Amino acid sequence: MAEFYDGLQKVRIVFDHNVDGSEKCSDIFTPETLSLLGDGANCSFVANSLIVTLGSNLKIQVNSELQLLDSSKVFREQSDLSLTAPASGKVTLAPPDLEVWFTVTL
Repeated sequence: MAEFYDGLQKVRIVFDHNVDGSEKCSDIFTPETLSLLGDGANCSFVANSLIVTLGSNLKIQVNSELQLLDSSKVFREQSDLSLTAPASGKVTLAPPDLEVWFTVTL
């Protein structure tokens, strides 16, 4: 699953296990996906999620396809890297969950 996160400033990609890896987005995504994420995009890991802080001049939008490199530097957390295959594949960015809360004062 991939979704906009933190006020549309980030994208969160959720895995079925805790993950870790390189914080260089270029070690994770294909060049086509990198161009969607914008200049200077930053990647980090929190539990089972890869968090991408979007850069400037981004082109990403709902239903964009995000493709990991076949040799991505994303691995199951605390695994022996010599015995574990890197994460690979693609995911489609889902629309944000827009819950709107407001107060009316009379």
